[in-house]
Amino acid sequence: MKKVIIWTVSIVLVLYIVIECALPGIVMHSFLDQKVNNKKVYLAEESGLPTPDTLHLKSNDNIELFALKVVPETPKAVVVCLTGIEKPSVTCFWGHAKMFYDANYASILLEVRGHAPSGGNRICIGYEETADVKAVTDYIKSNQKLKDIPVVIMGISMGGAIAINSIGNNNDINALISIAAYSAFEDAFVELLDGQIPNIFLYGIKPFVELTSMIRYDVNPLKMCPKRNITRLNNRPALLMHTKKDSNVNFANFERLTKVAPKNIQTMVRDLDEHFFTPDFLNPQSDSIYSNKIMSFIDEAVKL
Repeated sequence: MKKVIIWTVSIVLVLYIVIECALPGIVMHSFLDQKVNNKKVYLAEESGLPTPDTLHLKSNDNIELFALKVVPETPKAVVVCLTGIEKPSVTCFWGHAKMFYDANYASILLEVRGHAPSGGNRICIGYEETADVKAVTDYIKSNQKLKDIPVVIMGISMGGAIAINSIGNNNDINALISIAAYSAFEDAFVELLDGQIPNIFLYGIKPFVELTSMIRYDVNPLKMCPKRNITRLNNRPALLMHTKKDSNVNFANFERLTKVAPKNIQTMVRDLDEHFFTPDFLNPQSDSIYSNKIMSFIDEAVKL
């Protein structure tokens, strides 16, 4: 009987470990191994902007990148904009770009790898896209009109996580605006599956998610994650925004980020379920509290 119990426990333990090892890869493959093609693309002209310039850049690991640029006559800063895992297209930022343009701030809207029309055939959840942002900041520093002005990076959802990872590893970025970012992919992964699989498999899954990420993306997920990189601002200004009832990225991510972030960062919280923080992200000026906060933060940040 003792041997039967030992063998039964051993078999159950082995099966548990096998499931824990396999589950992250299966789930990640199901929604990350794809090329994102957003059918809905917004036009700069619809927001009252001039026709943007198209940028064709290349990352240092040879990924072809597509970005759009709008520059006023005498730009005081440039804002690099990033969107989330799937929807919407980064062109959803044209309303913000118009707000920036009217204040003499340039905008560069970057479609990161895995998002058409940029290259790459998978979503890299903030691990590899920092190289895409680096290609943009390298371009900025080589551009005669932009090279001597501050660079602000602004991202929503996964774009917010990319923005935090980027500023933590890129000294050419001067300020950060992050909306609804996750604190680490493994945190978001567990919260995504909460209620969808038995809790027994959630309790110990984070190390296996980290291991899967390490194998897939050849990174150390403990170092290349927002809650690590938010500590590397080095006195650069940052604004973190999140809604308390966000059903896409749990508010606990914001709490984990602000717990370790430098004390001088700015935050803005709303008691809503609005993943994009404002009800009409396409028209930010329709929300004066939101738009005034964004603009006052940038105005203050670029004067430092």
